Amino acid sequence: CRVWLRPKEKLNKYMNWQQVVRHPAFIIGLVLKLILIFTCDTMFPKTYFIPFLDLAVQNMGTNPWTLLPAEHFPYGGFLFVWMLWPKLLGYLIFGEIALGNGPLGLFLFKLPLLLMDLLLLGLLVEATVQRWKPLLHFYWLNPISIYILYVHGQLDIVSVTLTLASAILLTRNRYMV
Repeated sequence: CRVWLRPKEKLNKYMNWQQVVRHPAFIIGLVLKLILIFTCDTMFPKTYFIPFLDLAVQNMGTNPWTLLPAEHFPYGGFLFVWMLWPKLLGYLIFGEIALGNGPLGLFLFKLPLLLMDLLLLGLLVEATVQRWKPLLHFYWLNPISIYILYVHGQLDIVSVTLTLASAILLTRNRYMV
């Protein structure tokens, strides 16, 4: 049985997350992304994804694809659950204010995208070992990925992150068993 995580002493040798999260480029990118999460809503998430997730939250236990046409959320169960949990948690804590396209609703919709973005950055930093500074400029501050994720609200980051994680684990012969 092989474990995919590195021992703690090796992890510190390969990357220092304190340096990454304290770097000005990381902080600027995170602040920019948080501002965009609360303020940007485009037609596509507002018309399709958010109403679908809101209806799923309000009708727990019902197949959400029977409530709205499939084009509102043309993805599978994993992505649905990944995008649903913040909305559901927000609804349980804050009630109706967590639904819709308000600032909290947008935050709860885009929070899983930010988490996947952070995970992808972490995977890229680990894969490049000592060359993490250019990643902050070329990936973390990339205007195209910022627009796609935080302005347009597309969900592609989830499949990209999972694919990269799988490739890294396979090439290093580290399996989660």
